[in-house]
Amino acid sequence: MSSNEEIKRELQETLEAIPAIKVIPTFDRIERLEEEKEAFLSIPSHNLLERQVSLQKLATGGFRIRIDNAFTRMSDPFDAELFIDKKRYQVESLFLGMSGMKLERVPGSKYFSGESSLEGQIYSFSSPASAFEDKYLRYVIDAPRAELYHYLEAGMSRDEATLDKYSRVPLLVSGNELTLYERKHDGKTYFLIDSAAPIDKDLFMNLCLAVMLGFGLLSARFYQGEAYCLSSNEEDFNHIEGLSYHTLRDSLTSVFNPIYFNPYGYTKDEGVIGKVGHLNKVFSPELFSKLCSRIFEEDEYAALLILMLEANSASLILRPAGYAVTLEHLTTMIAEEDNGLKPILDKKLAKQFRKELYGVLDKYAEAIEANGQTDSLQILRRNIEKINNPTNRDKLTKPFRIYGITLSPSDVEAIDYRNDFLHGRRINSGGSEGEYYLDVFHVALRLNFLVNKLILKHIGYTGMVVNYVKYNEEQLKAKLDEELLVEI
Repeated sequence: MSSNEEIKRELQETLEAIPAIKVIPTFDRIERLEEEKEAFLSIPSHNLLERQVSLQKLATGGFRIRIDNAFTRMSDPFDAELFIDKKRYQVESLFLGMSGMKLERVPGSKYFSGESSLEGQIYSFSSPASAFEDKYLRYVIDAPRAELYHYLEAGMSRDEATLDKYSRVPLLVSGNELTLYERKHDGKTYFLIDSAAPIDKDLFMNLCLAVMLGFGLLSARFYQGEAYCLSSNEEDFNHIEGLSYHTLRDSLTSVFNPIYFNPYGYTKDEGVIGKVGHLNKVFSPELFSKLCSRIFEEDEYAALLILMLEANSASLILRPAGYAVTLEHLTTMIAEEDNGLKPILDKKLAKQFRKELYGVLDKYAEAIEANGQTDSLQILRRNIEKINNPTNRDKLTKPFRIYGITLSPSDVEAIDYRNDFLHGRRINSGGSEGEYYLDVFHVALRLNFLVNKLILKHIGYTGMVVNYVKYNEEQLKAKLDEELLVEI
């Protein structure tokens, strides 16, 4: 065998070793569905069978459906069947309303003839359940500006036409093997999530939500909007069996991604680059799987991350309050995993301690009543009852002590503002209105940084976290003696 033939053989073997999937059948099926077209609708409860309708995909999400020359009265939502390209889909809770009517007198007659139409919007539909049973499943969602390798260790993958270097992340989420792919198609970027084995559809959809939320935490882009789920008898999805369409909540996106692979994205200062290196550490598939598993298994944890992402994209008025609530919930979660927040952990000892304090209070009760306020004893008794509760500052700073995260005086000051933000009070900045909003922006950025460090450290990440306080110091009109990229 010649050297050229040997090289060709080795290249072919290398190429064949790269994981391959089929995406053309998937996008062809979706594109055919989204084309404006004629379809047929059956509503058995209204004796409407295979009525021709027009179907139009809306840019804002969902499909508009229109039935011409229909006078049927439909006052409540109903279940229906939709036939598109000879394929049957089930639609739940469809509502159709009158969208127009035209009446004309019949010439030479006392009667009228007319036309009317019904119109509605479809937010979800699905092939029959049998099309998803014992099948491989694929989740497809629009992911603009997404780059997997910016936040995750991604490997190579190939499809019918392209070979992508950083486009595949294998996952094990709560014992379920999945693969997350990034694919470009027709000028747009998509995420595809494939099951490694046949899987229950409801379980799969919830796993995909956990993956999207996990990626949302790292990238500050929780992609939602609308998604498709497709089924196949083949692991590479060369042939599509079933399809379902889902309208989801709005996406949550912001610029506050806590990690990023390239330090040059934030600075050109070679002094900083010299300290942190030319590439920052991102999440491994194993660590990302751990994050997604926790999201999937713990609703409270998932809600906490959604709150964080909501705060990222909220107005400056609401943002710091969202971070404060996130910090409080995260504090409780971490403290419960570390023997709680109370200074005296032994319940019997704490009870005995309070009992003896009550005895001291009883000893001085008469003198206190004679010299104090009318409710002095009640106040002191309540304080004794709560003697084993930490202060807000001690409570909210304990998780940082647990994980060895050093807090600066500015960090502690931002944490101390928690009550003000939660109760809608203005923080005391002492400056003009413009300076006040700069101070609020500063506190919001600092709380964002603190919560991000705590969430990432809690899940097991070690690496650089972006300090958006330092990144925005020019806008804040402050020269800060802090690092732009901080290692945790």
